[in-house]
Order: sequence, then C-alpha cells, then structure tokens
Amino acid sequence: MGTSAFWKGVCQCSMSFGCGIRFICGDDKKVRFWLDTWIGNISLDSAYPNLFAVAMDKHASVFSQYYMVDGVRNWKIQFIRTIEAAIIPSVVDLICFLNYYQ
Repeated sequence: MGTSAFWKGVCQCSMSFGCGIRFICGDDKKVRFWLDTWIGNISLDSAYPNLFAVAMDKHASVFSQYYMVDGVRNWKIQFIRTIEAAIIPSVVDLICFLNYYQ
C-alpha cells in the first residue's frame, strides 16, 4: 500500500515547522533509535551518552525498541548490564522524554 499525498507532504515539510520536533516518517524499522535524530533536536546517543555506552544494540531501529499494548507504545530498551544507581535518573528521563512525544 502506498503513502498518501497528504503524508508525503507532511514528511517533506516537517523540517520547516521550526519547533524542533522530529517525526518518524515512513518505516520506523529503518530509523535508528540511538543514532538518528528522530525526536527532539539531537540524536539520543548525543543526548544520553551514558545510556548509549551501555546500550545492547547501538544500531537498533526505533521499531525494535518498543511494543504496542492497546494502542500504547511501551519502551523495551535493553542494556548490556544492570543499570547502576547513578544512571537511573537518565533512564527515567529518557523514558519520560519518549513518552512525552508519543
């Protein structure tokens, strides 16, 4: 199934909104969760370097980092080891940030 002309137009002009919010246009299986700037003004690896350092899959797609339940996106970000107490606030901040733009 093709993309409608409306959504193609939205995707083409999304950069001109000027509000600093990025949208996933198209296939979120191709957008990299940590490395691409898809939400906010910078990539998540730059915004959360301490979490990126312990991310299980640094090249994971956005699609691979969540699952849907009753139309609600639930994040399932995996790390290579148990999260230390010192970076728990960063995890909470990241999840709150993601949920704000959901």
